[in-house]
Amino acid sequence: MGTADRLRLAVAGNRPRGFARRIWYLLHAHHGTAILSVGRFAALRDAAGILVPQHRYCISSGSCASVFPAVFADYKSDANHLPGEFQATHHSAVQHGRADGLSRDTVLDIAYHGARGSKLIQVRAFDQAVDATMIPINGQNNNTLSNLPLRQPIEGFSSFAATTVESAGASWYNALGVSLNRRFSHGLQFLSSYTWTSALENSPGYANGTLDGGTLQGNQSNRSNYGFDSFIRPQRLVVSYVYDFPSPEDHFSALGRVLSGWSLAGVTTFQSGQKLTISGSNEANAFGIIGVDQDRAQVSGCTAGQLVTKGSVNSRLGGATSKPYFDPSCFTAPPIIGADGIATGFGNGGIGNVKGPAQQDFDISIIKKIPLGHNDARFLEFRAEFFNAFNTPSFSNPVLDAGSVCVVAFGDCVSPPATGAVSFNPDPSFGTISTTSVAPRIIQFAPKIYF
Repeated sequence: MGTADRLRLAVAGNRPRGFARRIWYLLHAHHGTAILSVGRFAALRDAAGILVPQHRYCISSGSCASVFPAVFADYKSDANHLPGEFQATHHSAVQHGRADGLSRDTVLDIAYHGARGSKLIQVRAFDQAVDATMIPINGQNNNTLSNLPLRQPIEGFSSFAATTVESAGASWYNALGVSLNRRFSHGLQFLSSYTWTSALENSPGYANGTLDGGTLQGNQSNRSNYGFDSFIRPQRLVVSYVYDFPSPEDHFSALGRVLSGWSLAGVTTFQSGQKLTISGSNEANAFGIIGVDQDRAQVSGCTAGQLVTKGSVNSRLGGATSKPYFDPSCFTAPPIIGADGIATGFGNGGIGNVKGPAQQDFDISIIKKIPLGHNDARFLEFRAEFFNAFNTPSFSNPVLDAGSVCVVAFGDCVSPPATGAVSFNPDPSFGTISTTSVAPRIIQFAPKIYF
């Protein structure tokens, strides 16, 4: 068990309150000693239950030093780094529509749907290193990998792993909805609905994220994480219908029992692909954001339309037999910005800058009603149901990890460059699609007696 694991904190009651509660576990071993600034946290007590004064720290032995170590500056509250208390999430919505009767049985409905979210929950790495060329810090005026710890706003934490959950995200939703509804008439009833949607946010993954909400990627600011939400399908059309086939006038006759009572019902769905973000890892990041897939990929030499390869999805599944869904030649290491010739900037790929595979699905039911006797009080219904009737594959999203930036001096570059200190290791599975999101065709039969 390491020193950080052995450090014991005793608090008044059970745990420290407020801000202290959120960071008590973020201990960092520095020079072999686990330390935690308690200069502003009056709720913290030492192992003996005695209130710890400012500028003191405790280690596993239970003793407290009187002078705070110089390598770990006292915490100073800064809204740009660590947040205050959680705030209530705000959601507001507006809807305006108009319905017009095109005929006695058909109604057209056109509506606008809008929503705005603020103070949404998100995860942010709060100790991202500062760009010392813009804001000199701790005597540093340039960026290198070696001076990264000195460029951290709060020294001693991990730039990529020390995270906080805060109420700082925002979202914007706008949609046009059109529906055409025909009530049952002349054997036909249907409802068709079309939605054209734009969903933007500045905390990626909020809509389908965990309890922590969205997670900032790359540069840990909301402004640089503004883009399309990955959960929404920008366009979606759904048509449901029921059609009763014409039948002989006397459906109790022998011929009528065979030809009457036939119906066709179904649901057909078309939807465009989701807005996706291509990610990557970068151990040479000048700001310490080096977690797995914590940065966005660097796009070089390609337009947005060239990132996705051409052709049917069946021909772009990747692997040994077909080309990948994305063009791997469009991605490389970010430019070097460090004075050491190694440290790089963030990837320039946008949030939601590529689109995943579209989907289509046809569910169909064939229904036959057979009267039992000479009235409609009792009858046998037989249904044959076909889910994904035409066995149309709807593919899942491809692998979004473009690869990782490597440092030649670290010895982890797969193909070291002839010149330069930084290279890029492409992920061999990048752009590969290996699963479907809808099951293959399923057929089921269901008899039912009504009496």
